[in-house]
Formats: sequence, C-alpha cells, structure tokens
Amino acid sequence: MSKNILISGGTGLVGQRLTEILLHKGYIVSYLTRNKNGLDSIEYKSAISLSEVIDATEEELRRKALGKRLAHDLTVTNIDRFLDNNNREVIQEEKHEIFLQKGHLITEFDIESMLESRVEKISIYRDNAYIKLYEWDIKKKTIEQEAIQNADYIIHLAGAGVADATWTDVRKKEILDSRTLSTQLLVDTLLTQPNKVQAFISASAIGYYGLDTGNAWQYEGMESSAKDFLAQVVKAWESAIFKAKDVRTVAIRIGVVLSAKGGALAKIAQPIQLYTGAALGSGLQYVSWIHIDDLCEIFVKAIEDKEMSGIYNGVAPDGEMSAIVLGGNRVSSEKIEKAGYVFKFRQLEQAIKDLL
Repeated sequence: MSKNILISGGTGLVGQRLTEILLHKGYIVSYLTRNKNGLDSIEYKSAISLSEVIDATEEELRRKALGKRLAHDLTVTNIDRFLDNNNREVIQEEKHEIFLQKGHLITEFDIESMLESRVEKISIYRDNAYIKLYEWDIKKKTIEQEAIQNADYIIHLAGAGVADATWTDVRKKEILDSRTLSTQLLVDTLLTQPNKVQAFISASAIGYYGLDTGNAWQYEGMESSAKDFLAQVVKAWESAIFKAKDVRTVAIRIGVVLSAKGGALAKIAQPIQLYTGAALGSGLQYVSWIHIDDLCEIFVKAIEDKEMSGIYNGVAPDGEMSAIVLGGNRVSSEKIEKAGYVFKFRQLEQAIKDLL
C-alpha cells in the first residue's frame, strides 16, 4: 500500500524536486498550503529526462518512453545514407526532420525515429499525479484535521527565505516565526490529534554551527556557542522540532543547495566556466554544499530507514569551495554516510556538470 507523505513548503525549490522523486517512487503526496483557493487538489506533471537515450536499447526506450508524453518540443532528424555498390562509400545523404510537439504521445514510430537519429536527450512526462491540498493557518494555529489523520509521514520544509529580502527587524521576526511557529503547530497537532504518523522529518540548517567556524570539522553532536542571528534561529527551530514525542523525529541540517532551477549555482559555476577561481576574502573559508538530488534522497532515506533518528548534516562529503565563494563552515557528512547513504555527487565539479 502506498504511503501518504504530507509536505509543508512543497512548492519551494527542495519541495518541488522532492515531490517528483516521491511520486516516481510510488508515494502519495499531499501539501499543506496557506490558501487552497477553492481547490481540493492540483494536477502535478513531473518530467524525466532520458539523457542516456543515445546508448539505450530499443527495449529500454520502449519501457521508459512508450505511451508517455513529451515534456518539451522535440525535432528528430533522420539521415538516410546511400552507398555506392562498388566501394560502399556514401554518395548521397537525405535528411528527414520530424517535429514532435510538447504533449505528443510517444508511439512505436517515434521510438524508431529516435533510435535512428541517435537523439542525445529527451524529456517526457511521467503519469500525471494529483496532489491533495490541505489548508493551515500558522497565526490562527489551525490545520485541516484530515491532513494529519491521513498522513503516514510529515516532511516539514516551510520557512521564509533567508536570502530573499533585507534583514530588517520585521524580516528577522518573519524568518524566525515562519520556522518555529509552523513547527510548533505541527508538533502540537501531532500530540493532540489521533494520527498514524510514523515519522516527523524536518529541514534545519548548518547555520546552527555559526557564521565562521574556521578549519575545524563540524559534527551533529557538537554544542554550538554561536550567537549570530541564523544560529539563534536554528537553535530555536530545532528546539521546537524535537518536542515531538512518541514519533520518530529527524532533522536535516541543510547546507548550500545546488540546483539548476535557482539558488547558489549561478554564482558558483561562473568562475569555473570561465576557467578562473580567484579567491574571495582570504580564500581560507569553507562552504558546505549539496546537490539537490542528494538532499532529496536523504529525506527519502529518512522516511524509509526506521533506524534514522535525530540530527543529520545534509552536506556533500567534499566541502571545500574556498576559491569560489565566501563561506564559513566545514560540515561533516560522516553520520549520514555511516547510516548507509551513498552520495551520487561527492565532488563539486561532478555536481555542477550534472546540473548544467
């Protein structure tokens, strides 16, 4: 039986990618939203890129693409080569272009054309899914009752963007409240309403360790003496997270998330693309980063691995980027690796190549 994952912050950068991965794995996904606008659910079309098509067998291509729909327009070019009967040299070539419109249902003919033209990449829609919407109001401390009752797992990603606006006093309060009050509402609801929730999994942040911790590795069990604003936010946030009782609780301290759809990637990639790497500041700082797919898979592991409990750093093993951007934390991934997670993207260059 499919498990129901209730996500807060599902429309954010991490939430969108996590939704795609969960749907692909067969989970049922529902969202907490501040305003449903009269909708009970939203249609969710998730796309997958078949970048390996150039090397795929016909059987593999049929299994992955036949009957699915194109996520983007695609022009397939077939080349017919005519050979001289005597020396077998090419004496004539004819090109035949086939334009396939976005949403086109992939047929047997299309697959044959793709194989003949050696298309290097094709994006298709997976089967459409519907995301159930439940309304919550953090200020009024209300959540639709069915949201918690129907959930097998809760993933809490909601929170005002730290880098989205200037840190005025009002904005600082919004950053803090959006995390602590939303978390407290979820925890209180778990404690007071009948439910079948098997785990409460929340985002946190490596800001816990402080703005600049120098060369020393930072581990989950360390006490932080940092008093800067972000450290105070994370400490208050985690205090609220771990008030959940009688349910397995996991907090993922997230580093700098690299994604092709936004975030820090553009700033990080530019000097690499230009074959430059002049250090900013002293060049001795560290930034702990993570590919968005690895981060989302860690959340999935937190769902599926019943042994996972407590705090885990959501950062890649290779944390040094001092020649690219300013930073201040050298955070260890040792605990999540010991829990059995195998990173797809351990090095920065590997992650950037994949995303670009």
